[in-house]
Amino acid sequence: MKKVIIAAFIVFVISLAAGINTVYAEAPANDSIHIYADTSDMPPGTAYIDLLGKISPESEYYTTFNESAAISVSDGTDTKAIVIDASSPVVSYNEDGYMSLSAHFRYFSSISVTGMGSEEMFSILPVSGKDEMNIAAFYKKFGRFRAAYVSASGEILGVTDTAQSVLTNEEIYKMKLDGTTAVFEFHSDSADNAKRLQDPVGILSMGIYIMFLIMLVALGVIVIRNIWRFVRQMRKK
Repeated sequence: MKKVIIAAFIVFVISLAAGINTVYAEAPANDSIHIYADTSDMPPGTAYIDLLGKISPESEYYTTFNESAAISVSDGTDTKAIVIDASSPVVSYNEDGYMSLSAHFRYFSSISVTGMGSEEMFSILPVSGKDEMNIAAFYKKFGRFRAAYVSASGEILGVTDTAQSVLTNEEIYKMKLDGTTAVFEFHSDSADNAKRLQDPVGILSMGIYIMFLIMLVALGVIVIRNIWRFVRQMRKK
């Protein structure tokens, strides 16, 4: 009987762990990355914010210049197009292997910028044209992003540090910028978990989670054994 109770408890803990992991495993379908930036910390002359990632010229997703990536900027009243061509500085940018993903990832369709002239600007970068390349897969392949502050002529005015990855349950993928600091918030799934384990913070969090489960099992076994002893003593009386 005691073994049955202990086994049942262990099954409960495993079910609990699976339930918690379900929060991470069920990523919402989303095809855009939202980049938020405090305009007071942006370099003067910033017209839009680009996403930088490590993309190899040998990758099937790479293109020398993505002509289809339209860039539009709105101040709430007017919307203007920014024209970037193959000779623009942002296209030739390559620092530590980081390149403009809007210029070199062939399935970026556009950048829509709103909030120009207000306290916060944000860019929306949708990924389209490739069914299997959703944002989760995109993050797995090109994650540990940086962001670039770009002028209307395509000059890079500043680049953030590599973004810190943070797990969230929100249904959109966000990148928040504060000057040179960047935080990328993502809804985890199996692809993201693999990437999260490359992050020391992610490894520590997973280690604490596993230790918690081990301690919970050990504590439960001790409690069940003591209860079982008490019941046996009561039966003897």
